[in-house]
Amino acid sequence: MTSTFDELFTSPLETAILYFGTNAKEEELSFTVRETGSPEHEKVQRKYSKALERSRRNRKRNREVMAKIVAESILIDWKGVLDEDGNVVPCTMANKIAALIKYKKLFVEIIDFASEATNFQTEEDFEDDDDISPDEDSEKNL
Repeated sequence: MTSTFDELFTSPLETAILYFGTNAKEEELSFTVRETGSPEHEKVQRKYSKALERSRRNRKRNREVMAKIVAESILIDWKGVLDEDGNVVPCTMANKIAALIKYKKLFVEIIDFASEATNFQTEEDFEDDDDISPDEDSEKNL
């Protein structure tokens, strides 16, 4: 199978959905995420480059800057996020930043998901994988 660099390194999907199951009301809990390295992500990283540099020795401040970058460029939307009282939390910039700062696991999950290129591929991109068979040498090594 031959591919161009564009086919190999350009994601056809602009965003993807990260599913977290259901919330307390049995509604879907999901996050719409943009891939890291996208033009939007790079633009926001440049915007905060000086703040990142100034915060590199202050873990708390660095986490706040990183949360702003992710909130502005990677975490696009969410669905089913509830507060302690069961009320819907709107997906505002302030709420995204606060959640990313407060919940380290959420921050890491979003970054990990956004960094995985296969999350931004279409089903058609994977259909050719069924046609690939290992060569004889690789079978001997198994």
